[in-house]
Amino acid sequence: MEFKALEDNTESVWTSSLATIIAYCPNITSLRLFDPVYPDYRVFLSSISHIAFRITSLELVSLRLLDDWDIACDHLLPQFSNLIDLSLGDGTVSPSLPSYLRHLAHLRSLRMGLDAHYNLEASDFFALLQGPTRHPSLQQLAFHCFGGSIGRRVQVNEILFQAVEEGMVEEGWERPRFPSGFSADDALTLQSICEENEIEYEGDAAAALQIQQDFNLEDGNRSVLRCLHLEFLDDLTSSDGSAYFAHIPIDNLDSENLKLVKTDLPEKNWFRLSLE
Repeated sequence: MEFKALEDNTESVWTSSLATIIAYCPNITSLRLFDPVYPDYRVFLSSISHIAFRITSLELVSLRLLDDWDIACDHLLPQFSNLIDLSLGDGTVSPSLPSYLRHLAHLRSLRMGLDAHYNLEASDFFALLQGPTRHPSLQQLAFHCFGGSIGRRVQVNEILFQAVEEGMVEEGWERPRFPSGFSADDALTLQSICEENEIEYEGDAAAALQIQQDFNLEDGNRSVLRCLHLEFLDDLTSSDGSAYFAHIPIDNLDSENLKLVKTDLPEKNWFRLSLE
């Protein structure tokens, strides 16, 4: 059974009254909840505790949230003692998720959606997948957390009228999310751990790392072009005045006499720009 909140809904639909619908479905074994705005599922999940043991498949879906709201509901997962398949989204997960998952002895498949890793510590999550603390039944892990997308690449003869960040967002660029508790290096380690422990892995770690490299290069290219055309170095400096890009020594640059250095990378049909 699927419940979906509407984007223009002004009030939360995840109230205890929704449990009345469930009462008329005595054979229900699967639940999918989706809220694109404010995925606070705590009240609803608490209200169906009396039938939680029936549920073998549970999806708590959300889009990427703008803020890190305190609406995690994973502390309610242990009441779903017979879960086999579980899918979690942004906002639903707390740092204690690994300990809650240990109460789900039958769990075979875990899917982590966009930004669902944001509150996790990588080391705690890794302990769930290997060694003496490994989960007894987990066989499949889908880790689609990092996100990110590649947009249109700027051309070397373009004049950029927009600020770099604004232009990149409008043209489809999105930087992957690697929070402090789950770094880019941890993303690759996760893949290795799953391979070593024969856990079927599906995820976006490798793609996200490549997107991050592409994003950083595009950010540098556009910043250099803006400085070249506007004849100031603001787009190459951090808030403290230091160099934003390590390969561009701003102290040696004259904003009124900039020259462009181009290195072609034909295999990817893009370019690396620098100034001198």
